[in-house]
Amino acid sequence: MPTITETLKSKLDEFELERRLDELTVATEKAVKRAIEHAGDLAHDNRDKVATLLDKAGSAIDDRTDGKYHETVGKVRAQVVSGVDKLATKRPATHHTPFDTAASEASNSAHATETAQASETAQDAPTAWSAHTDQV
Repeated sequence: MPTITETLKSKLDEFELERRLDELTVATEKAVKRAIEHAGDLAHDNRDKVATLLDKAGSAIDDRTDGKYHETVGKVRAQVVSGVDKLATKRPATHHTPFDTAASEASNSAHATETAQASETAQDAPTAWSAHTDQV
């Protein structure tokens, strides 16, 4: 009669758990890399908006505190801008976002035809990423 350890090992081998965990690890690493690259794209594209927002927030804090925390706010602003700049360096070298429909239209014309034939209604059509996010 096999021991519990032998039974568990045989079941792990049967379900190929180690291979599946390796595949999950690889898929997770790719997803995290894509997320960091996308965050880098957003940081690069919105540097000016972030700086403007920080300036407005700093001015509001200075107005309400009579400049008491001006130096601290300036340090925080510099750190945030530095962080945005570091994140912007993580964007992919080709600077292609998965939501950029204009860049992918030409390369996906055959796929678009298949998708159009498969889609029966206009409401099934994908929407732009900006339709799902709040404007800053």
